[in-house]
Amino acid sequence: AHTTVFDVIGAVLVIVNLICIGLTLDSAAIRRDRDWISLSFIFVFWIELILKGSIRGWHTLFRGERMLSNIFDALLIITESIIFLISCIMPNLEHSYWISVFRLFRLARLSRLKHLLQAPIFRDLLTLVNSFTWGFTTLV
Repeated sequence: AHTTVFDVIGAVLVIVNLICIGLTLDSAAIRRDRDWISLSFIFVFWIELILKGSIRGWHTLFRGERMLSNIFDALLIITESIIFLISCIMPNLEHSYWISVFRLFRLARLSRLKHLLQAPIFRDLLTLVNSFTWGFTTLV
């Protein structure tokens, strides 16, 4: 399996998205801007999906080698879009149990990182980080 520019960009977006989710949970000032942050990421993930489908071909995207991963990504984007629309149309449901469960579903995006971290460059980087960690614990 090869790593593409889309994989790297997608991984960076996932990490930044997760950081923003964490910040909106911790900071009252950022919480006010949560809708704009969410809408921005939804828009970017839709653009990424459309570009991947246009460049690789929709058939390859949803029937190819990484079919399940791509379907999962598309379902996450659709689910996140629906949750955003529901929270805009019915703000009183924003704190409901099911909306919170679906928002936690976004954390499943971490699975996208799994494929990227299997690339040779990241395996070498992970080995290097683990070596520093093990060396540091030995020194301490």
